[in-house]
Amino acid sequence: MTQSMISDSVQRLFAGLVNTKTLLQMERDHWPDELWKITETSGYADVLVPQNKGGFGGSFLDAYEILRSAGAHSLPLPLAETIVARYMLSNIGMDVPQGPITMIEQGRQSEIELMTVGNVLQVKGKAISVPWARWCDWLMVHASLKGSGVLALIQIKDQSKVSITKRENIAKEPRDDIVFDGVVCSAYAPITHSFTEPIWGLGALTRSMQIVGALEASFDMSLTYVSQREQFGKPLGNNQAVQQMLAVMASETAAAKMATQVAAMCTSDTTALFDIAVAKVRSGEAAGRAAAIAHQVHGAMGTTQEYGLNFLTRRLWSWRREFGSDAHWAEKLGSATIAAGSENFWFGLTSRSIL
Repeated sequence: MTQSMISDSVQRLFAGLVNTKTLLQMERDHWPDELWKITETSGYADVLVPQNKGGFGGSFLDAYEILRSAGAHSLPLPLAETIVARYMLSNIGMDVPQGPITMIEQGRQSEIELMTVGNVLQVKGKAISVPWARWCDWLMVHASLKGSGVLALIQIKDQSKVSITKRENIAKEPRDDIVFDGVVCSAYAPITHSFTEPIWGLGALTRSMQIVGALEASFDMSLTYVSQREQFGKPLGNNQAVQQMLAVMASETAAAKMATQVAAMCTSDTTALFDIAVAKVRSGEAAGRAAAIAHQVHGAMGTTQEYGLNFLTRRLWSWRREFGSDAHWAEKLGSATIAAGSENFWFGLTSRSIL
C-alpha cells in the first residue's frame, strides 16, 4: 500500500512539472530551481532518512517507486544521488545538509586522496564525470584514510579550492570533472559497510531503478504510436514484425523490472551486492535492446527534438554505463563465480552469496 501511494503521488507531481520545455532548458545549462525546491519540499530526497532524523524512514522499495517515476519523466535533477547521500550520511550519524548532493567513490573515475592536516581533513586529486557537480552544493566521497573507510562531506559550491570543468553525457545531463586542491572537508566519519565500495554499489542500484522507469515510458510511447500510426490504411501495430519487436521490448522491460525490484528489497547484506549486480546487468542489457526497438518502430519521428522519446533513450544509453556498465558487473559476477570453484558454484548461485 505504501509503495502504491508513493507511486501515485510522485507520478502526479512529475507529470505536472516536467515537460519538453523543462528538459530543453536543462540541456541549455539551466538549473530548474523551482522543480528542485518542490521535489525537496515533498520529502522525496529524504525517503531513506530515518524518521527520528527528519526523514520518511522508508525502504529501498519506496525509493524504487520515486526513482522509477523520475526515470519515466526524465527528471532533470540529481535526485538519485541525493537520496543515496542523505541515506548514507544519516546512517553514520552525520548531519544531513539541505540542497542537492553528488557523490564520488575513490578509485572509480577518480584519483583522490584524503589527508589530515592539523585537525582538519583535506581532499586532493581529480574526479571525472561527476553527476550534476556544477549544480550541487555538496559532494559526498567514500575513500580510505589510514587503511579504514571514511565518508566525507565537502561543500563544493563557491569553493576557491574546487575547480569544476563542465562535461555532459549523451542525454546532456551534467557529468563534470572536478579538481580538488586541498579542499577542507566539512565533516567526516568512519564507515563500515557490507560493500567495499558502497557509493558505487548503491549508485548502480539507483541507476537501475531509473532505467526501469525509462524503459516503461519508452514502451508505453511505442505502443501508443503503433496503435495510432497507420500504414497502407492499417495501424502500424497490426504488422506481425512490429508486434514481435514490441513483445521483445515488453519482456526486456519486465525482466529489468523484476531484477531491480529484487535488488531493492535489500533484505540481507550477504545477497545485496549480488542482487544489485544482476539488476545492473539486466537493466543495462534491456536498455540497449529496448531503445533500439523503440527507434525502429518510431522511425524518424523518434529522433525529433520535440518528441519525448529521445529524452528517454538518450538517458537509457547514458545510465546503462554509469556506476559500472552491464559488462562491468557481468565480469564481476563471472570472476566471483570462477573464484568460488565448481564445488561452491550451485550453492553460491542459489543463495546469491557469490559476491
